[in-house]
Amino acid sequence: MAYATEVVLTEKFRMTAGGKAWRCYEIVDNGDLSTIAAKDFDLDYIEAIIGHVVKMSMDISSTLIEMMYVSIDANHEGVTFGSCTFGRHTLTLVGW
Repeated sequence: MAYATEVVLTEKFRMTAGGKAWRCYEIVDNGDLSTIAAKDFDLDYIEAIIGHVVKMSMDISSTLIEMMYVSIDANHEGVTFGSCTFGRHTLTLVGW
């Protein structure tokens, strides 16, 4: 998918358990990331975010809560990020 910012997704883990697809990706961006579509994680539907690990430097101009914020879109076809100023993070998802 083409993004307004350069985004690199690297799959770290994949499995199927309990009829669900589990995915873990490292995400690297230039700080302007806002959304990623489910299809970019090889999913059609995102049911849950299991974990979000932020690799960041402590920048006094941004708050930790904004930097860690990620949510599933209302239609479950993507995820939306808050203030992504850190550039590198790991996201684990479950869906199908």
